[in-house]
Amino acid sequence: MDLDYLNLNKKEILLILMCTLFFSFLSECYIVILENSSKIFNGGNFNAINLVFQMFSFKHLFLLIIIFFIVFTILFKKDLRYKMSLFLYKYRFLLGIVIFAVCVLFQIHGSSLGLLNLSANPHKSLFGIPFLIHGDEFSVSTPFALSQYYSNFAYFSDIVRSVPTDMFLLYGQPVLDIATLFRPFFWGYLFLPKGMGLSFYWIGRLIALLLVSFELGMLITNENKTLSLSYSLLITLSPLVQWWFGVNSLVEMLVFGQLAVILLNKFMIDSEFKNRLIYSVLIAICGVSYTISVYPAWQVPIAYIILALIIWVIYKNWKEFTYSKKDLIHVIVFLAIFSISLFYILTKSWDALITTMNTYYPGGRKYFGGVDLYYGAANPTYLLDYMRTLFYSLTPDQLNIKISLAYFVSFFPLGVILYLIVQFVQKQKDLLLHLLMAVYLFFLAYYLFTFPEIVGKVTLLSMSMSTRLLVIITLVDLFLVIRSLALLKPITYLKGLFSKKSLIISFLLVGIILGTDFYFMGTKYYSIPMLIVALILFGIAFFFILNSGENKKAQFGFLCCVIVISLACGGFANPVESGVDYYYNQPVIQEVSHIVESDPNAIWVVEGHEMFINEIIGVGAHTLNSVNIYPNFDLFSKLDPTNQSYNTYNRYAHLKIVFQNSFPTVIEIPSSTTLEKSDHVVVSLNTQDMKKLNITYILSKEDLSSLSNDNVTFSQIFEDNGVKIYKINQCRQVGEF
Repeated sequence: MDLDYLNLNKKEILLILMCTLFFSFLSECYIVILENSSKIFNGGNFNAINLVFQMFSFKHLFLLIIIFFIVFTILFKKDLRYKMSLFLYKYRFLLGIVIFAVCVLFQIHGSSLGLLNLSANPHKSLFGIPFLIHGDEFSVSTPFALSQYYSNFAYFSDIVRSVPTDMFLLYGQPVLDIATLFRPFFWGYLFLPKGMGLSFYWIGRLIALLLVSFELGMLITNENKTLSLSYSLLITLSPLVQWWFGVNSLVEMLVFGQLAVILLNKFMIDSEFKNRLIYSVLIAICGVSYTISVYPAWQVPIAYIILALIIWVIYKNWKEFTYSKKDLIHVIVFLAIFSISLFYILTKSWDALITTMNTYYPGGRKYFGGVDLYYGAANPTYLLDYMRTLFYSLTPDQLNIKISLAYFVSFFPLGVILYLIVQFVQKQKDLLLHLLMAVYLFFLAYYLFTFPEIVGKVTLLSMSMSTRLLVIITLVDLFLVIRSLALLKPITYLKGLFSKKSLIISFLLVGIILGTDFYFMGTKYYSIPMLIVALILFGIAFFFILNSGENKKAQFGFLCCVIVISLACGGFANPVESGVDYYYNQPVIQEVSHIVESDPNAIWVVEGHEMFINEIIGVGAHTLNSVNIYPNFDLFSKLDPTNQSYNTYNRYAHLKIVFQNSFPTVIEIPSSTTLEKSDHVVVSLNTQDMKKLNITYILSKEDLSSLSNDNVTFSQIFEDNGVKIYKINQCRQVGEF
């Protein structure tokens, strides 16, 4: 880089170099701790420091120095910063497409699939580490998607559960059907190899959410680019989104919900008939896509936020909105696409949907506010707990992280405080803020108090849960902060920009929040260094927020804080991986693949370990006890003809099968959970009942040969790293022909 061209003086160069070295060193230490957290945290403080320096990489440090030098050079030169930001804004969509294409080409994704490692093959992520807490992704959702390559992307596949299973609606997987029009992030699976398909899914959703959130940010901040980028990062890299990125369609809800609002705004300000027709079609597609993101615990409360935004957009544009009889065509087109598409999908998936709705779990789960059967009494102090998400990626497993409490970084209680200042002190009447506050208060009341059953059913919030509603409350908080900052004028009480008073108030407020949270959470979740780091980061962020009223420098300072906080809170929640060869190169997976090629319709059972029950569907093995996304009544009717255990297996279930000869087949819930809460079912299968299930192969870490008897023999045909494959031979009984 030509320093003469940049016209940097010695003081600026020195400052850039100091910042570069400091942040490069700090970042490398962070990466070392991230990738070796268990080793480091298990030792004492002195050992931890020694381990950090032992694992320190000067190669990484050199790369970081180059990156940070470029970044700080751009930041310190106002003209260069302006040109760079202008370039990034102007070509944001083109850059998104280029980055997307490059990542797909190199098969970059964030799946933790590497943890499905039965053969113990050495594997290291390109960056970061996979977490066991992502089990719903790497041991369920991703194997389901990979299994579709072996069913020709069937709408109903019998690879999962060994009976025809709806792969589209309930557990959203790629299918070769017109319905996939409404799930564009799955298109890559249909025409690309597995690694590229997985990359298309992960990177496409990440970039789409980043860009769509930025566009909505531009709408709600009156085109303030700095605040819009802050909002986009706080949504995309939020702890909730990143820790749940691979499952439950949260990303799709946020993408299509926000996009529908953006398109509605464009529809209302554009008077061209053809353009409005395009917007009508796209809004209908967004509506269907949002509706089929079937996870109502988040889907319903997020819909309230989207509805508030829609009402505001209509109100904002109504005076200038022109309409004629031709616009009736737009309404008809919207309704036709929306209704016909949903009718088609629901017709195909109706049986599976009704079965799920009538399950004991989750279909029987109802929430009427306040005390939750599954999570206990509502805890208002959890609203203060978002700062702890800074350490979720670093904290070792023994600290019992619960990603049910992965929030949006809400900056609570600033959203409420700024709302009061904007509305009642500065006398700015804003419909969007009023609507968001109404949603906020309603959600908060529903979270804290129990309501009559009729309220839950009418509002549909009965389909949510306390912790699921709680994290959406933090999303409303975030909306309140961003919208208020877009309207906020300088706060006269603070007397000038960057006042000492605002600094004291900021750190005092953050100190109270952390102190209260620490009092209730205790040392199990916090250490003194954690409290200090959180106090500094959020104290500075609060300071910039309180000074952001029409102050571009403060808004830029807030953006810098957001970048650091977002990366720490969500940026490292998933590993950076390339391809899927490390999964398919396992000897045991290759052996299963060879067997499937020669015996494609054989029924398999993965015995024992629940984590690996979907391990072999990724090569097309018809696995009887792969996760039951809805009950396999065909299976259980053979084992329980009198329906004595109906409520036990009538659920979404990780189905663990173990074999025994000692007592009759038993179907039960693990003793560590209760019937109401469990998504695990254990079948202690007597070998005499195996013939009813037509099992041909078993994958197990146990020695099952001792179970062979006059009825059945377990013949071991393969072993690797203690994992065995057995072929089952049913013995002909007397009188059978």
